[in-house]
Amino acid sequence: EELLMDERIKAFQYGQWFEQEFGLKPGDRFWTWKLCLSLAAQWGVKTIVETGCQRMREDWGAGCSTLLLGKFCEKFDARLSTVDISQENLELAKLVAAE
Repeated sequence: EELLMDERIKAFQYGQWFEQEFGLKPGDRFWTWKLCLSLAAQWGVKTIVETGCQRMREDWGAGCSTLLLGKFCEKFDARLSTVDISQENLELAKLVAAE
């Protein structure tokens, strides 16, 4: 019961952090990303595999998944692995993740 409450608090705090960090930049995907990553925080996710990575630095319409997932992993001590068929996209993902 106490551990479950700690996880709920962590998820709530993540939701607040998400809003402060990104504001409404994710556009139409704001609520989906916030819910998805809040649940991941609550469940204690430690590994995320991203299939297809961010293609442009500030392309919020495409989701900026690499940036969002990378920030989540940084905050919650998790690991992000990205797979993409484009070497160019992977290089951008490395740059975005390093920021």
